[in-house]
Amino acid sequence: MSTTKDQGRSVLITGCSRNGLGYALAVAFHNAGLRVFATARDTSRMSGLEDLGIQCLNLDVCDEDSIRECVEEVSKLTDGSLDCLVNNAGGGYNMPVSDISIPEAKALFDLNVWSYITVTQAFLPLLLESGKTPGSSPSLIINNTSVSSVEPTPHNSVYHASKAAAAMFSTHMRIELDPFNVRIVDLKTGCVHSKFHANHQAGNASLPTTSIYLPVKDETESAMRNAFPHREDPEKWARDVVGDIVRHWNNPPTEVWRGTGAWRTWFANSFFPVGWWDESWRRAVGLHLLKGRLHC
Repeated sequence: MSTTKDQGRSVLITGCSRNGLGYALAVAFHNAGLRVFATARDTSRMSGLEDLGIQCLNLDVCDEDSIRECVEEVSKLTDGSLDCLVNNAGGGYNMPVSDISIPEAKALFDLNVWSYITVTQAFLPLLLESGKTPGSSPSLIINNTSVSSVEPTPHNSVYHASKAAAAMFSTHMRIELDPFNVRIVDLKTGCVHSKFHANHQAGNASLPTTSIYLPVKDETESAMRNAFPHREDPEKWARDVVGDIVRHWNNPPTEVWRGTGAWRTWFANSFFPVGWWDESWRRAVGLHLLKGRLHC
């Protein structure tokens, strides 16, 4: 996949802890010949990347001081430019809407939405510098918004809403930054093996004792803890994503759909009426049993 034209291009990726999607992207971009800056709150959790020649930097995407320090460091290392920013760091939260903890939901939006904006604004001067020479290749911003930005799954509303918000911000970025030779790619990731789901509420999401879903407690908690058991290998997903980007750098796709179920979601979202999958999702998480149990 590596080509001469990719040598010298730089990419910074957020959320690169081992066993995560950012880690796989860092390796794939490195193998494609780009200079990779892999970042995480705890650099020790990126073990193995430096052995490949990847530069690992500290970055807490919810801490403005950490962001500023990372920008300064990257600016020194690249003489003030950056070719690609990948907003990938994120988290999840599983709970029916009626039982959502508002403070936890706001914290998730801080991570999944506002950090994307804060990090983008901070690195934008470096991205603008990269693409400002007449005739130069554009600089890229890749926002990992997930298929969850368009596909509803019960008990995941906060996460899905945060991804939908990030997707809409991506749309506006695409329109607003195009005159500055900055292109935006909305990365619609399907199901991929990672530690992401295990990290949701420590993998032990539970209903409160006052929940209206207690009659289907076992089914609901199972759905919250074991979402999407069929997932793609992260290395394959990352190779496919990076291939889509590198091959079309000068005219990148506005959306990249990769991962298990991504194509299905794209097709359904493009051609089926709104709400067509509501009943199938009710059955998938046991909600179809609720009416009968309420009247027992």
